[in-house]
Amino acid sequence: MRTRLVQLTTFLALACGLAASAYEFQPMGFQSVAMGGAGVASAAGPFAGYYNPALLALTRRSFELTLGAGMGARDRNLADNLNQLNKDQLRDTLTNIANNAFNPANNITQGNNTKMLNAQQVLANMSGGNNSLAVMPNAMLAVETGTVAIGMYGTSDSNGTAVIDPNHLDLIVATTTGGGTAYEQYDPATNTYSTTTQANYNAHSLQYAINNNLTYVQLNGFGLVEVPISCARKLHTPIGTLGIGASLKAMQGYYFNQQASIDSSANDVVKTSHHNVVNSTRLGVDAGILLQPIGMSNLTIGVVGKDLNSPSFKTPIAGSNYTVQPMYRAGADLAFFNSHLELAADCDLTKNSTLSGAGSQYLGGGVSFRLFNSLMLRAGAMKNLADSTEGTILTAGVGIGVKQLSLNIAAERSVNHSTVAIDGFNVPGYLWLSASLVSRW
Repeated sequence: MRTRLVQLTTFLALACGLAASAYEFQPMGFQSVAMGGAGVASAAGPFAGYYNPALLALTRRSFELTLGAGMGARDRNLADNLNQLNKDQLRDTLTNIANNAFNPANNITQGNNTKMLNAQQVLANMSGGNNSLAVMPNAMLAVETGTVAIGMYGTSDSNGTAVIDPNHLDLIVATTTGGGTAYEQYDPATNTYSTTTQANYNAHSLQYAINNNLTYVQLNGFGLVEVPISCARKLHTPIGTLGIGASLKAMQGYYFNQQASIDSSANDVVKTSHHNVVNSTRLGVDAGILLQPIGMSNLTIGVVGKDLNSPSFKTPIAGSNYTVQPMYRAGADLAFFNSHLELAADCDLTKNSTLSGAGSQYLGGGVSFRLFNSLMLRAGAMKNLADSTEGTILTAGVGIGVKQLSLNIAAERSVNHSTVAIDGFNVPGYLWLSASLVSRW
């Protein structure tokens, strides 16, 4: 038995290095958010329909209802830069430079030289595609009774990425004169103009790049509403108690794609209306397995595969579909003192993808402590193995109430990021908040 357990543990550890492309496995619900993203072997009750349907085989309750919502935000070198370009009024400043090209008495142009020096540096910092701003709301309503669960889980990844043409950063403006159009190159360091050619304007001008959609903010979003019916079965085997579960789910996908001005504020990007949206409906299949080794009933080890049939959804781009590739995750849970103390951990076995192109492959875990059956304290940590810029993410949560009704709140925050301004609030570069009402009978 010990040999089998060692082999399984080794497999799970090695599997964390697998690479594939899949929709990101977003945290869902208070327990997982508070415990470093863990859920495959620990998210019992209605959350089993999202994390691992095999968890239903080990249910100890006759009925549980959960209503919850969450919001995540993740910034990679974009929000502060967009806010700076918006503050410097990039488009208006370029227009002002053009209007003053033949007015020597007003060459200072109200501080435009300083604004343009800032703007050129900001744009250079964002070139190469190393930037994104994602907003990820989710919500769920689910019920579990015995070994069956049904629910509605909504997730979303709305992402903005600045596309910067590094060959078009010069301050060359087109201005109308009595004899037609002239092209002037502005030097913000000396606050002077020099005449240049249309060919130089077309090849290197920032104004040309903005007006011709060579430099812009690309907005993409994919929202997914899943309604799974999940069930599981418990088996007693020579190596321990085995749980096998599956979910058949209706999936409604929403995809939008559009562009925004490079000097839009981060708040404007977040609030941009989704005018170019298409939706489509598909079926999806999830399956999972759990093992409680013989003689170790307090240990649960699990693996889940989501979207095993690779459902594909329509996009606004002609001839293009968005395919949700299978994703796999492994987890373990260790309980003590009749589950009053619980340790749990998860690891993505696939390198999943986000719409920004950044990788998503999380390893994390945490601890949960029940006090007097009316207070739950949870804490943990997680790390994105596919994107070192996020750094270590600390997680925490609390649950208050009685079995029949409790309120649970949880949060995740990266310790590696400075704050960014979104919608008038200063938020960390990575932040996730979650709240849920739970009723158990």
